[in-house]
Amino acid sequence: MYDRLDLHALVRAAVVISTMLFVLIGPASAESVTFTDKSGRSITLKAPVERAVLFETYELLPALGAWDRVVGLSRHAFENDLLRATQPGLRERIADVGGMADMNVEYLLTLHPDVIIGWGLSSQAITFLEAKGIPVVLLDPQSVEDLEETLRIEGVLFGASERADRTIAAMKTIIDGVSERTRRIPDHERRVGLWMMGKPTVVGARRSVAARALEIAGMRNAAASEDRPWVEVSAERILAWKPDVVFICGSARFEVRDILEAVQWRSLPAVRDGAIWKTPRWSSWSPRLAPMILWMASKAYPAMFDDAEVASAIDHFFRDVYGISYSQVAPLDP
Repeated sequence: MYDRLDLHALVRAAVVISTMLFVLIGPASAESVTFTDKSGRSITLKAPVERAVLFETYELLPALGAWDRVVGLSRHAFENDLLRATQPGLRERIADVGGMADMNVEYLLTLHPDVIIGWGLSSQAITFLEAKGIPVVLLDPQSVEDLEETLRIEGVLFGASERADRTIAAMKTIIDGVSERTRRIPDHERRVGLWMMGKPTVVGARRSVAARALEIAGMRNAAASEDRPWVEVSAERILAWKPDVVFICGSARFEVRDILEAVQWRSLPAVRDGAIWKTPRWSSWSPRLAPMILWMASKAYPAMFDDAEVASAIDHFFRDVYGISYSQVAPLDP
């Protein structure tokens, strides 16, 4: 029905582009940089930083090669498959600073951070930390474009702009290749996709990373009428949307079988066709969003993609961006 995507050609192009962009340079001297974070605050600090603490966006670190500039990570980072694969023994070298909701400020201050990166910190916590001379950067990428900008910001913060550009180029090659094929699908043949989050009735709406991923993968987001990142809706509304394909967020506390076996979902086209998949616990605030989009497109339109070529393209992406094989992380297809 459609031409298959030449994934090997895309991977070769990604390697060529990224090699051209990546130039090894020595440490840059610190200088003041000013930028606007996701909260709209103007941030000025010295970069590259030397002692960063990250509560979020820590999946960018392996791509940026910034480990020697990090002194603290969220507790969740130490269970992350990508970080464990790229940095064995991470817990012995970098402090566990807990979570944003239960931050131990006194312990945090003993690390003498020169920047804290996160999202969802209270205004009181931000005011307190900045009064101590510690800049707080709030990042919340809600689209592919936001993610690219986040990579650029952290590339500057960690003195790794070339690696940030290299990563963006590799992501663009995969995403543009998928989009080139899926944009040819006539509107009446586009499948309706739904992204389920923490529970089945909490779904990715118009202003979410998931919505953009569904769109690039050639689907119409069932929840596109909701102008927000996510929304909780009734089961009846989901039934009325009639999604053809359902993806479940990896952190959700329910499984594919829970949807397939529940009487209330029996009439969904996705249930009838067995077109329901759960992602691994990959962050969508990560370069891994690109191979995830490729995988989503291959599930929605299997006639357009060869499974072996998809797996090969993802493996090449991991080797190029992270320096590890795809087999070293939690797979998209378990």
